[in-house]
Amino acid sequence: MKKLIIFAGAMLLLAAGTVGFFANRPMSAQEALILKNVEAIADPEAYMNMVRTTNSCSITFEGAAGVSTTVQWLGRSWPITFDADGKFTITHSSGEIICDTGGTTVCTPRDC
Repeated sequence: MKKLIIFAGAMLLLAAGTVGFFANRPMSAQEALILKNVEAIADPEAYMNMVRTTNSCSITFEGAAGVSTTVQWLGRSWPITFDADGKFTITHSSGEIICDTGGTTVCTPRDC
């Protein structure tokens, strides 16, 4: 029984020393970035203090002149007909959303 108590005490000291070593070592840049992201997600006010700006997005498709087809873009189907140069451009007025700090609204950014 005495050996078991000594063994358990040694294991407890080893565990405490290991935890102390990892708790006191400096964070790498990647770990610091991950921690900042987790803290930002956990902050309920982080998404409520934004300035929302919308920009138009456009994309040009190329194909045979005069041909009609359907393309998928921004989650919907678009019927298109290529012009005489074999091009067709779609512009979506609010396809890109930019969120900057300092505002009073909830914002979710979206790329073109």
